Amino acid sequence: MKDKIIEIMKCSGYEFIEEQPEGRLMFYETEWEETVQLWLKNEDNSLRGVMLLITQRAYNHGMSDGKYSVLSEIRKVLGIN
Repeated sequence: MKDKIIEIMKCSGYEFIEEQPEGRLMFYETEWEETVQLWLKNEDNSLRGVMLLITQRAYNHGMSDGKYSVLSEIRKVLGIN
């Protein structure tokens, strides 16, 4: 299961760093230059946790990018640098 989780995270843009201590997977998110940790508890919840982590972070990044884009466009319209 751990290998599947690492592969899913890689496909989602996270580089695997290490597992330390056992059950704690560390990943690096290159786009945002952040580390992310994922604790494996049991197999069923771990896979679900991975999917929730990926979707929640994608949603949060989308919200941040969207807010930045809107603010940037408002500044352009108002002539503010």
